[in-house]
Amino acid sequence: MSASEQLKAQLKDQLSASMGDSEAPPENASQARAGYFSRATQPEIANFYRSFSVLVKADYPLGKALTLMANTITNADFSQSLRRVAVQVENGIPLSRAMARTPWYFDTVSISVIKAAEEGGTLASGLEFMAETIDTEMEVREQAVQILTYPTLVVGGASALILGILWFVAPTFQGFIAEVGGEAEGLSAAVFALSDFMRHPVVAVAMAVAPIAAFFGVRKWKAKDPMGFHRALGRVPLIGTVMMKASLARFTRMFYMMTTSGVGILQSLDLAKGAVDNAVLQRAITVMHEQIEQGKTMGMALRETKGLPPVFVEMMSLAEDTGRMDELLPALEISLRKDLGRTARRVTAIIEPVLTGVMGIVVLVVLLSFFVPYLEGVASLSSPQM
Repeated sequence: MSASEQLKAQLKDQLSASMGDSEAPPENASQARAGYFSRATQPEIANFYRSFSVLVKADYPLGKALTLMANTITNADFSQSLRRVAVQVENGIPLSRAMARTPWYFDTVSISVIKAAEEGGTLASGLEFMAETIDTEMEVREQAVQILTYPTLVVGGASALILGILWFVAPTFQGFIAEVGGEAEGLSAAVFALSDFMRHPVVAVAMAVAPIAAFFGVRKWKAKDPMGFHRALGRVPLIGTVMMKASLARFTRMFYMMTTSGVGILQSLDLAKGAVDNAVLQRAITVMHEQIEQGKTMGMALRETKGLPPVFVEMMSLAEDTGRMDELLPALEISLRKDLGRTARRVTAIIEPVLTGVMGIVVLVVLLSFFVPYLEGVASLSSPQM
C-alpha cells in the first residue's frame, strides 16, 4: 500500500473522531494578533509543508525539524510561530494540537488532516497533501485575478489619462483658443465646461475623497451584509461568473478531501463551506446541509438549492449516485479550474482590443475637441482680411 493510500485509510478511520476534539486556543490574545500585517503568504506556508514532509521522511525528530524550518524561513512572524510549536512538541504536546494554537496559519481542516495522519503514522503524506491543496487553491485564485486584472488596469489607466487631460490640458487650450479668436462650440464647449466643473475646488475635493469613501463603503457593506454584497457582485457580467467558479473549485477540492477520507457528508459540507468566501455559495451549502438532515439525498438537496450552476449540480449528483466521488470530484475541480483558465484567455483576447479601442476613441474625441476650434481660430487669423 502506498503512502497516500495509507493516509486515506487512516483518515477514513480517524478523521471524523479527531474533528470532534476541542483544540487548545491560542496561548494568549496578543499572540493571536501578532504579525497581522506581516504574516507568511500561502506560497510560504505551502513550501513549509513540503519541506517539513522531507524532514519527517528522513526521521528527523519533530521538534528539531520544526526548529530547523524556523531557522530557514525568512518571514519573522511565521518563524516565531514555528518556534513556539517546536517548543510545545518537544514538551510532549502532539504536533496537531500545538499547531492548533496558531489558527492564523493552521486552520481547522489542515489540523484535522495533520492529526489523522499523525496518529496513523503517515504524517509526511499528510503534509504533502496539505502543500498540494494550498498550491491548487493559489492556482484557482491566480486564475480569477488574471481574469479581472487586465480590464481593471486598462480602465483605470485610461480614466486617469482622461482626467489628466481635462484637468491640465483643457485649460491651456482654452487660453490658446481665446488668443487666436476661436470659439468652442458643440462637443468642444461641452468638454471645456466639464473641465471647468472638475477643476472647481469643491468638485476636486469630492473626486479625491470619493474613491476612498467608496472603498471603505464597499468594505463596510461586505462586512455588514455579505449576502447582499455577493448577490450584487454576482449580477456583474463576467465578474460574478468568475468569482462563483473560483469558489466552487475551492469547495469541490475541500469536499473531495473530506468525503474520500471517510468524513460524513454533513460534516464535509461544514468544513468545505469554510473554504469559500462567497456568501451566496455559503448560504446554498447551508440550505443543502439542512435538506440532507431532513433525509434528502445530496442530489435532491443540490437540485433544490438556488445559486448553483447546473453542471456543478449534475456532476455532484452523479458522483453520489454512482459512488465514485474519488474519481468524479477531482474531475469536476479540474474542469472548473480549466474553465477559469479558458475564461481568462477569452477575456484577454476579447476585452483587450475592445477596451483599448474604446479608450483610444474617447481620448481622440477629447483631443479633437481641443484642436478643432484652435485650428479654426488659427486659420481665421491667417486668412486675408477683406
